[in-house]
Amino acid sequence: FFVPSYFKCIEVLNFVEHFNAEENEADILLGQTVEHMRGAGPWFDRHDGADHVFLFSWGRFPCRLANWRLHLRSAIALQVEDHCEDLNSESPQPTFSRWKDIIIPGHIDQWRVLELRRRNKPFERRDVVLVFHG
Repeated sequence: FFVPSYFKCIEVLNFVEHFNAEENEADILLGQTVEHMRGAGPWFDRHDGADHVFLFSWGRFPCRLANWRLHLRSAIALQVEDHCEDLNSESPQPTFSRWKDIIIPGHIDQWRVLELRRRNKPFERRDVVLVFHG
C-alpha cells in the first residue's frame, strides 16, 4: 500500500496562512492518517504496517513527526535522505533502515538528466531494468 505524505505541504500552508501556530500540524496529520488506515480495514495492523510505503520527500521528515518511530516502526520509508537534516543539531538523526527502506534522489540537475537520456537503451538491450540515480 502506498501512503503519500503531505506533511511538508501542510507545514508550508500553516506557515504562510498562520492557521495554527500552537500545534504541530504535521503530527496531527500523521495521527489522522494512521487512524484512518486502521479504521479502513485490517490491512495496516495485520503486518504492523510492513506492507505500507510512506513517502517522505523532504530531508527533515520523518524526524519532524514526534511519534513517527512508534507509528511507522515496520512501514517502509521511501525518502530522499538517510538521516534527518537538522540545522540546530550537531549530529543528524538516522532514519534509514537498510533492511526495509528506500532512498530516492531528491533532485537531479539538468546535466544528469541529459546524460541519462543519452545513455538510454531499448528495453530488450538492458541488463538492469531499474536503478535510482542521485
